Amino acid sequence: MNAYASSTGEISILKDLNGYYVYTDLTSVNTTGQVGNDTVRMMLSLSNQNLLLIDSCLNFKQYPCDYYHCTRYSGDVTTVSYPTFIASTIQASAEAYLDYKYWDIEEKAFLATACSSQYSGYIGAGRYGILGLGTSGSSKSNFLKTREFSIYFNSDRQGGILKFANDQKYASYAIGNITANANWIVPMNGFIQVSPYDTNFYGSLAFDIHADALGFPLKTFQWIVDKIVQSQWVQNITCTNDTFQPTCNYQGYLRNLPSIYVATGQKSVGFDIPAEVYVKNAYDKNQYVYSITLNLKALDPYLTGESYITPDYSNTIFLDARTMSSYYLVFDATSGSNIIGIYKANPNPRDNTPSDKWWIYLIVVIFIFIVSGGCCGCVKRRMANRPVTIVTQTTQAPLIIADNSAIVSGYNYQPYPGAVPVVQVQPQGNYYQQQPQGIVYAPPPVNGGYQQ
Repeated sequence: MNAYASSTGEISILKDLNGYYVYTDLTSVNTTGQVGNDTVRMMLSLSNQNLLLIDSCLNFKQYPCDYYHCTRYSGDVTTVSYPTFIASTIQASAEAYLDYKYWDIEEKAFLATACSSQYSGYIGAGRYGILGLGTSGSSKSNFLKTREFSIYFNSDRQGGILKFANDQKYASYAIGNITANANWIVPMNGFIQVSPYDTNFYGSLAFDIHADALGFPLKTFQWIVDKIVQSQWVQNITCTNDTFQPTCNYQGYLRNLPSIYVATGQKSVGFDIPAEVYVKNAYDKNQYVYSITLNLKALDPYLTGESYITPDYSNTIFLDARTMSSYYLVFDATSGSNIIGIYKANPNPRDNTPSDKWWIYLIVVIFIFIVSGGCCGCVKRRMANRPVTIVTQTTQAPLIIADNSAIVSGYNYQPYPGAVPVVQVQPQGNYYQQQPQGIVYAPPPVNGGYQQ
């Protein structure tokens, strides 16, 4: 079984030098609960519904079709587009088990025979393919119990959780819901804001945990960089013309840089991206820096290198894992529509209190309340009955008011009969008043303290 998720519906998102991945079994024979020879590292797609396995494609590892007795179907070659490459595929039967009770594929897969890309990164390095979590067509049957899942990244961004449930322990508070298509791509009729500037944006928004930066269409990217430079909160800042992670000569606190706000145009819901997110290697808004590298990139089919995007995604904003880590995202297709719930991420999630134990905690709280209330009443009654202490002071040294039998060395005073221990006080202090005749009054306590 899956070494990390087994059949629990909770799958670990792990990270190595090549990026994020999930463990997937290529056969149900593996029942050890450990990573075995049939357990491989796969990528996740939040903009596609297909299982992509590899015969030959860029830096991906080859899927041993003959070993697993998969069937290659004859027919036309199908083109499948991903953000950074285009795969020529044939259909094949294959198995892939992400979770034995919640998500698997036992039949239809796409076997890539060739791929093309103008992207310069090592696409697919160390990976056997891509699991598409879309819900269109027959891919609905991949979801065995529920067509709802959520994604949460740890605060250090070194890993996260893919869970087939909406677990609110990962959320701090709700931001809102947005509607997406069957492959979780969000249509946008909104705007981009770099305070105090904003510009309309009509296109799409998608999530890609494998993206190497927060991506915007070329013209929008250029506008954002220009407005960061022109921000009224910073001065004398200049940036390079790079379309991938430009460097700027800004010196100052990150908190002085403007946020980037992506408004989806749906129910006033958007994503607020502060400087500590869009500045590479930043970790705190109070961090003082001497130069910055923006974790931003332009996206365009006519660009090459890291800024290349396939034509199907040419007018799409891509939120990367760094940006997603600020949020807890719930992808819900249980109602027939694809809804994405957006929550501010809880940086310290803990298991919720078991519902069948709530009465124990209630009894403890009531008991503490009763005991503390009784103690307060007792103290108030004792303090109210406390006698007034009057002494005659003949020295300006610190005064200790004590009972009749006390003899304090270095102090010359005559205690009033019935005096009780009170406090040590200083001449002209706040707790007593020295009268002209030398009489010092220690008034009775009121509400647990002393007053003149």
